[in-house]
Amino acid sequence: MKKRKIISILPVLLFVCCSFLTSCKPETPNDDNLSEYVRTQKEKWYIGPNRKLSWYIGISWWPYTNSWTSYPVLNEVTQITGVTPKTSIAQDGDNTSLKLRMANDKLPDLITIGIDDPLIEILIEEDYVYSYDELIDRYSEDYVNMETFKSWCSEDFWKCTAWHTDNEKHDGKIYGLNSFYYPRVEDIGQFTFNVREDIYEAIGKPDMSTEEGFYNGLKAVKAAYPDMKPLSLPESWYYWIFEEAFGVKPYYVTEEGVKMRVKNPEFKNALLYLRKLYAEGLLDRDVFVNSDKTSELASGKIFCYPVTYWDLDSINAVLGDGHRFVAIEPLRGNAIGDDVRFQGTSRRGWTTTLISKKCSDPEAAIKFAQYMFSEDGNLLVCYGHENEHYNLVGTDQIERTPEVIAQRDANLTKFENETGIFTQRLFNYPYYFEVPSTNPYKVNNVEKASRYVYDNTVFTYKMTPSSKTRLGDISSKVWAKYNILFPQMVVAETEQAARDALTSAITEMERIGLSSLEDYWTSQYNKNILEFGDPFGK
Repeated sequence: MKKRKIISILPVLLFVCCSFLTSCKPETPNDDNLSEYVRTQKEKWYIGPNRKLSWYIGISWWPYTNSWTSYPVLNEVTQITGVTPKTSIAQDGDNTSLKLRMANDKLPDLITIGIDDPLIEILIEEDYVYSYDELIDRYSEDYVNMETFKSWCSEDFWKCTAWHTDNEKHDGKIYGLNSFYYPRVEDIGQFTFNVREDIYEAIGKPDMSTEEGFYNGLKAVKAAYPDMKPLSLPESWYYWIFEEAFGVKPYYVTEEGVKMRVKNPEFKNALLYLRKLYAEGLLDRDVFVNSDKTSELASGKIFCYPVTYWDLDSINAVLGDGHRFVAIEPLRGNAIGDDVRFQGTSRRGWTTTLISKKCSDPEAAIKFAQYMFSEDGNLLVCYGHENEHYNLVGTDQIERTPEVIAQRDANLTKFENETGIFTQRLFNYPYYFEVPSTNPYKVNNVEKASRYVYDNTVFTYKMTPSSKTRLGDISSKVWAKYNILFPQMVVAETEQAARDALTSAITEMERIGLSSLEDYWTSQYNKNILEFGDPFGK
């Protein structure tokens, strides 16, 4: 009897075992309504059904706030992977909401912030986030193992991405994936001096590349168009484009060490030049009052506006051909001349995405990050579908279709919202170089931006001490003083008052503890030169 009982339950045991083994695989929902493309991709990248992730994006201006699946391309990402992220956007430029969540121990699953945000050091060093190495070893050996994962990118990318610290526990591990890594320096150009094309032609297209020529050009605009503002500046983050026009770099590198840039003699000359323009009504009198110049730009009330050239794309779409902003040769201070250089974005990239140790589903998080960073994920999210939205050219180039180029040029925001393409580009990696545009405006912008660019990595990587340290406190106070000094010198009643403001500011910075901060900068800058090389080839 016992023997028969044992034999009789064997089919049940076999059924249970088979059911258990089957349940270990991701459950695949009905694919009848999916496109052939999605079905094929799903076979490679499916993670599991109904996987949810919270994703904090530390970019306060991030415009893509609709639900993930409302964007067609991102809906396909969910169909392919089974993962649906819910994004939350920073409310300010200081990631205050993220800091509060750190304090309350309630971090989101994924965290995206700028690559040089001091919070990265805190998140890593204080054990708030996983390393990608750890999660791949634990969850992704059968999905994309570490060897395969690292084979996707150049050694230089991993060198630029790996977390470097004096703490051996973390040194060299991957804690975040950087977006918009640039293998070529010529691709990081971004800043241009831009003027209204029709007004520039009306005043005779003068040479505005010298101090005298720039001044005279603005004077001509004021005389011919008294209701127009000859020059305005974007928000404070861009003020230093005028400093760099005079040869002032983010830090003043001397034989004695790295100093605060206001100590560079050319800083004074740059600000006194701007003060002259302001005093004569050539610089927008509301430049420090009204940070949003969008309506004035779109209504044609500003002539010259130095900024990243792509920031004017939507404005140019409104102004139309013949009236748009075009890049001209940049202003060069008399002392710097043709050696003028403007910092591009860092070759290391723009943002980095980390996975928190409060993640509700670490397996889904690491696999989702790997998919988004993969060539397949990049092509879909950043370019759409081959033949419909883009074509591959040769082995290393990609070109958007003429229809897509026309739609993007006509209304980029509308195109992105309707397709989802490029809306979640925070895992971007250059598997292909884009075929250069033949649009004469874009060709001119890129040429001007690229000719005078330098890689600013040595001036940005870990050059800001942790906010939790004494040096971090000194740093925030010193830069706060700088942010007051810039407009203070420009609007000063007299040139002497501007000079006095600079002297007073340096004295106050020294009192705050600037010398200790400069020691820190010198030490870190020297490490950066060894790690990333001298951007000026010295």
